[in-house]
Amino acid sequence: MPPKSKKRRIAKQMHVEITWKGDSLGTINGETYFTSACIDRYNGESLRLKQHDVIAVNDRDAAKKQPNLALINLFWEKQDGSKWMEIRYFMNAHELPPSLKKKAKIRATKDDKFIVETTTIDELPIAEALYVESLEEFTCNMLYSTLTSSLTQLEQNDDGRASRSFVYSHRLKLKSFQNSESNKMAIAPEDIEQQLQTACDQLQLSSIPEKLIGREDERRQIYRTVHDAIQDGRGDPVYISGLPGMGKTATVKEIIGSLERLRDKQQLPDFAWIEVNGLHMPKPDMAYSIIWKALEKHQFSSKTFNPKKARECLHALFSKSSASRPVLVLLLDEMDFMLAGKNTVLYNLLEWQSMATSKLVLIGIANIMDLPERLPPKLRSRFGVHRIAFRSYTHVQIEAILTQRLSSLRVFEPHAIDLVAKSLAHQSGDIRKALMVCKAAAENALRRYLETKTNGIVTAKDVEIAQTSMSQSPLTLRLKHCSSIECIFLLALYRELKMHGVSSAFFDAIATRVETLGKTAGLTRIPTYKELEHVREELCRSDILRVLKQGTTPSNPNLSLTFSHEELQDAFGNHPIGRTMLWT
Repeated sequence: MPPKSKKRRIAKQMHVEITWKGDSLGTINGETYFTSACIDRYNGESLRLKQHDVIAVNDRDAAKKQPNLALINLFWEKQDGSKWMEIRYFMNAHELPPSLKKKAKIRATKDDKFIVETTTIDELPIAEALYVESLEEFTCNMLYSTLTSSLTQLEQNDDGRASRSFVYSHRLKLKSFQNSESNKMAIAPEDIEQQLQTACDQLQLSSIPEKLIGREDERRQIYRTVHDAIQDGRGDPVYISGLPGMGKTATVKEIIGSLERLRDKQQLPDFAWIEVNGLHMPKPDMAYSIIWKALEKHQFSSKTFNPKKARECLHALFSKSSASRPVLVLLLDEMDFMLAGKNTVLYNLLEWQSMATSKLVLIGIANIMDLPERLPPKLRSRFGVHRIAFRSYTHVQIEAILTQRLSSLRVFEPHAIDLVAKSLAHQSGDIRKALMVCKAAAENALRRYLETKTNGIVTAKDVEIAQTSMSQSPLTLRLKHCSSIECIFLLALYRELKMHGVSSAFFDAIATRVETLGKTAGLTRIPTYKELEHVREELCRSDILRVLKQGTTPSNPNLSLTFSHEELQDAFGNHPIGRTMLWT
């Protein structure tokens, strides 16, 4: 194991001369920082060290034959003239806790070439560096967090290690050092506007990176379960729960993409997958038609999409054994909204999935953690043991995700990202809100640069302004204090707009949607039509709703929102009703 953090050791400096290479990064509290140093030893050997190099250092455990490997974050010279370095340790994979090795399927081996990065930081005299090590002969694709005792999957490249240096380092986050570092990494004037615009694009909620980070444990469980189910041609349903913004759907889709690549390489049996979103259907039985229609491009030509007929066709399909038919992975997103009525749709899907001939794999996603316990006994008994809960993102996870999105850009101060991560982890752990805050801050910096042609860096002050503007506007405050009925009414309108891809919806359609949402939320009493009319009038007086002239009648007005969808997500993020029903 690496030494405990911050345990300083006094090196034997005899017959060793250390010189700095290159300009300094600046001086903070009397200590001068550098990115490169050279060790000249008494025997004539020289060792050149650079920031982000991997080096070997002696272990305090005399019984250990091999030295420790560590990544250099940066160097500095103290006021007394001694020269130090901040490092982050690696460790051998066989030294991981047994429970983690079992989860990661790490074999019981003592292969010294299988290592993992850690979050353990130490400060040592530069003279303790033995040599520079290349990781080409090593396997290093995981990060071990000593704080949370968790493993994160990594890509083995220098850019990734460099970006993680900012995430886990103590000294790189010093505010004065960040200012001097920003000066050293100044962007050419002609590139500032382009980089700020690129940052805004990469911070969009719809922009999903190729590799997701921060959900490695959950991903590993889902991947193994779905992979085995496809391999065997059957398996128990998987239920995934967690509040909005926890990365549930994005993680599942990334896993399916990975499995598709294995299928294309013929390393996995043939399978097809279909997504059904409960919020996109006016009635739950439309799921039959959606599945049957989607199967057309995978399997055969269908002649009808009528829900009743589609259900009969699906039952016949899943009841018949077929070796050539591919496995069907069915993703039921927002599954809790398929429970309206008699729950026959969900029951039939679970019933088909349990058939040995169906070759059907169900993955259910919902915001409610104890949804299976709320179901009638006939449904509850169909759920298996594969239940995975997505917890709120931590400060470290949010910071790592934002750093990943912006790794190729130099427009954010590290302290600005750290501020977003800490504040959002404390509030809700919602990564979507963190992206929205950073996007708003980048847009503010872009506007400022276009107007003044100066200061094209997103600072912590930009982040604070973005957070304040998103949380303290009169409209947002009014939304945050909506009653439960007002909240459900607005969410019903929001879903009507999203489902049909329009900017307005009629009152009668919203009232129908309110009834469905009320049942899903477990309200003891569904508001009456007359009560909803009073709610509509109050929301119009508060300038939350706008009545459009087109198609409007006195009894069935055409309504639209006076604010963006992002503002609604932000306002309802901590609302007692909206928090559990919000979706993107």
